[in-house]
Amino acid sequence: MNEIGEQVPERSCQILGITGCACLVMPAYDAVAVRMYNQLANPNGYDYLRDIRTFGNLAAGILETT
Repeated sequence: MNEIGEQVPERSCQILGITGCACLVMPAYDAVAVRMYNQLANPNGYDYLRDIRTFGNLAAGILETT
């Protein structure tokens, strides 16, 4: 399983924080996307991997169109 979204360019890397924050480095776009989030618990049914992949896909999609 991979937490990086399928639309994120190859050679990208990501580090995840314990409270839900994420730092995604995308060399193909010369960009870094940071998700600030500060929560120690999640509601029932919350899919963390889907959420973090969505973050990467959204960031890559925005950068691809610029």
